[in-house]
Amino acid sequence: MRQELKKKIDELQELKNKWELKCDTNDENLKKKIQEIEKQQQILKKEIDQVFQDLQECMKKRNDVLKEEVDKLYLERICFISKMKELK
Repeated sequence: MRQELKKKIDELQELKNKWELKCDTNDENLKKKIQEIEKQQQILKKEIDQVFQDLQECMKKRNDVLKEEVDKLYLERICFISKMKELK
């Protein structure tokens, strides 16, 4: 009886070991995978932050250029109106 029980326990242990290898579920491997995923998450967050920072900087530059263009057009219009008044 004890031998049978020991044999069954050994079989179950072997099945468990095979399953752990197949599924990669032992604690150390899971911890390593979790650490790797967290590291990738941090890298992605930094990249996303950089992309948004670059985008914000680009939009600010574009906004500044547009403001300058509007100012130029405004001055041209004022000059045109002044000339029209002079001609009258």
